[in-house]
Amino acid sequence: MDNAARNSQWICRVRKALAEGFGVEDIALRLSCAVEDVRNEVRILRESGLIARIYERDVK
Repeated sequence: MDNAARNSQWICRVRKALAEGFGVEDIALRLSCAVEDVRNEVRILRESGLIARIYERDVK
């Protein structure tokens, strides 16, 4: 598996954990990575507007 594929899998795992309600510190522990790496991914998601979609709830 190349770096791009590993990167893509890691990003998907971060997004899934965020959607499940885990915080950045918990995600870093689960994925055995640096907290700052997860924070950077959250920053990218926030800047792109994708973080809002992760946390959208169908409230009626």
